[in-house]
Amino acid sequence: MNKPAFITQAAAIKEDFKGRTNDWMCRPEITNAKDLQICRAVLPAAEGHHFHHHPELEEAIYVLAGRAVHGGCKHR
Repeated sequence: MNKPAFITQAAAIKEDFKGRTNDWMCRPEITNAKDLQICRAVLPAAEGHHFHHHPELEEAIYVLAGRAVHGGCKHR
């Protein structure tokens, strides 16, 4: 099956998870990417999640608005 190289947010896989919405923009089952996953996560103000890691993955966090605390380091 020929899959698109990218998809729009409207076509993303929507996932409601613990009060936030995850829009999966890129995963192997929806695009041609084999090793890349892109998730747009919208968290309510002053909310977050517990520290965790994915040993099988590399992860980047890009904050569009507001500020974040991650791993004990504050980034603005």
